[in-house]
Amino acid sequence: MYLNLPNDKKYLYEQIYEIIKNKIINGEIKEDEKLPSIRNLSKDINVSINTIKKVYYKLEEEGYIYAKDKSGFYCRKIDDLIILNKKELKNNKIDDEKIKYDFSISGVDYDNFPYKVMQKYMKEAIDKDDIKILDKGSYKGYEPLRKAIKTYLKNSRNINTNSRNIIISSSTEHLFSMIKKLLTDQTLFAFENPGYAFGNKFYTYDLKNPIPLDLDDEGVKIDKLRDLNALCLFVTPFHQFPMGTVMSIQRRIELLNWASLSKDRYIIEDDYDSEFKFKGYPIESLKAMDKNSDVIYFGSFSKLIAPSMKISYMV
Repeated sequence: MYLNLPNDKKYLYEQIYEIIKNKIINGEIKEDEKLPSIRNLSKDINVSINTIKKVYYKLEEEGYIYAKDKSGFYCRKIDDLIILNKKELKNNKIDDEKIKYDFSISGVDYDNFPYKVMQKYMKEAIDKDDIKILDKGSYKGYEPLRKAIKTYLKNSRNINTNSRNIIISSSTEHLFSMIKKLLTDQTLFAFENPGYAFGNKFYTYDLKNPIPLDLDDEGVKIDKLRDLNALCLFVTPFHQFPMGTVMSIQRRIELLNWASLSKDRYIIEDDYDSEFKFKGYPIESLKAMDKNSDVIYFGSFSKLIAPSMKISYMV
């Protein structure tokens, strides 16, 4: 076997491995074709037997070749890898430098992010005298954070709760999966349509019959749900996405009254975008109006801090 070894800083066995691997991928070494013996190849290219052993064993481990007892090493069948037209992809790619305004829903203002303030808080958080941050902690999440969220919700959304009732997770999708496991198998789920949860496989992939609900200028319409008892309704009352509707007080009362009529009815309130209000105060949350513990409240810090800080919570 002819191997043109390049003169670079890679280890010798890595060079030989790459060359043989590429020959297999490119079809120069055919399916079931026998490779030179370890001893013969080491002689041909003037390297040690141990180097060739290392190469062959790596190729075998990754599935490029296989060994036959007392016969040697043979090439496996390798399917062609589909390679897209790079020129076509390049033409379809949007040039970021030409974008004047970014209206994406997850954009971050990199220039105005308070880096120094964040660095200060991070240094304060990693305190060697506070060893609790290194412990296993509560399955509900870091207790001091749950207490801070409790205070934040009281001040910002008028939600009175206890830190015991708060569960922290990495995303609302994961929190929703927890809810599905807590409720009975007979529970149906209803979603705003259009809505980001109804069109998101993370929410609906294992639901047999998710119920889409229409919207009007007051919010989600629940006429379809009047006769259903074991049901969980997912809504975004403060800022419906993508329509931008703010749910009216009459519709919020209607939802709460509907939920109160059965012990197996629940409302999941995703308080999407409630951190931002250009004037006045945010509308009262469903959870703040909830007198019967029918509302499960979802919140996150994706908008308030940054999407990369995957911290979500539910009450």
